[in-house]
Amino acid sequence: YTISTTLPVEIYTISTNLPGEIYTISPNLPREIYTVFTNLPGEIYTISTTLPVEIYTISTNLPGEIYTVSTNLPGEIYTISTNLP
Repeated sequence: YTISTTLPVEIYTISTNLPGEIYTISPNLPREIYTVFTNLPGEIYTISTTLPVEIYTISTNLPGEIYTVSTNLPGEIYTISTNLP
């Protein structure tokens, strides 16, 4: 299914495709665009915001549970990852 609103400050779409359950949410705001994506098996999630001072991505890929968080601030870039057996 797909939900779209063509408001002056918001356009978003939610779609699911089975099997794999791909979800995409993208608000088309002047200062924010992000996407949530999950694809099974493996459960990959991606969240990115295109703010002037912040871009980050959160992804998890099972098995092993690898998490990555990176923030694109003017003076800060960091990554957090955990790989479980």
